[in-house]
Amino acid sequence: MTVRLSELKQRATDPHSWLEHAESLFLAAEELAKALFSTCALNAPSENRVLMLGLARGSMTLLGAGLECVLKAIAVSRGLLSETASGIAFSAALHGRDKHDLVAMAESLSLRLKSVEIDLLKRSTEYLRWAGRYPTALRLGRSAAAARQRALNLKPNDLAVARGMALRARTECGSAT
Repeated sequence: MTVRLSELKQRATDPHSWLEHAESLFLAAEELAKALFSTCALNAPSENRVLMLGLARGSMTLLGAGLECVLKAIAVSRGLLSETASGIAFSAALHGRDKHDLVAMAESLSLRLKSVEIDLLKRSTEYLRWAGRYPTALRLGRSAAAARQRALNLKPNDLAVARGMALRARTECGSAT
């Protein structure tokens, strides 16, 4: 199936398609989190270690990808998307130096965030950069900082925080659905 630039642009410039994608990722993250918390309740932490790591990493990675979609929905609604020769690109100001730095993206959008939201964006950024894909960071600074802070844990309220951010984005993008 060939996708035309016009079709790509139509989907990419609709903030609601970004928000719908975010919700689908949140739903998958929620299922993994439920499985993780039920596994933790049934077993000693040392039992099923690899399963628990996979569930936590999968949930946080999906949560981070969903949050990135929420931020991009806001960017789309503000016109920070442009057509290029090969497709669609977000403004360089949105990404800065790191395309997956969710805190920097939120700051570039001038979003007013609560401390729990900033914490979630920081942890999710680490999963998008490395923790969801590799056994360790590929740069010493990131791995050491994460280990020092023990900041990469999935928290029981993470999904509620993410959904709250998505709800505010829906309001900004003109839809309460």
